[in-house]
Parts: sequence; structure tokens; C-alpha cells
Amino acid sequence: MDTCTYVVFGCMSYKVQRITRKLRRSLGISEKDCDYISVAGGAGNLEQVRMHLGLSRKLHTSSIAILTIHEKCG
Repeated sequence: MDTCTYVVFGCMSYKVQRITRKLRRSLGISEKDCDYISVAGGAGNLEQVRMHLGLSRKLHTSSIAILTIHEKCG
């Protein structure tokens, strides 16, 4: 089974993708130890957060979530 410690949840907007990756790196989180989930609304989309965090935990036993949002979304 493939496992990872972290799941990083962010907005799908191209405007924030680079910043979210920079945040992940600044926290010392390797790409190889993290699921990255990108959906419209980011962590502000609670239905998607619940579904995808549950899947990450079930499939990869992730235990730490980093949730991001940004201003002027949508």
C-alpha cells in the first residue's frame, strides 16, 4: 500500500497553484509524502473537503491535512 503523511487541499485556480506549492515546500512537505487535492473553492468547498480527505486517509493513510483558501475565489 502506498502511504503519505500529508494531504494538501487547495483551489484549482491557476492563480494560486504556485503559491500553494511554495507553502508546501516552506513547511518541509515533500511531494512524495503528500496527496495534493485541487478543487474549485479549495478548503471553502466543505463537501469536496470531506470526500477527498476521507479518500486520502482511506487509500494512503494520510494523517495531517493542510487546508488552504484565498481571497476573491470564484
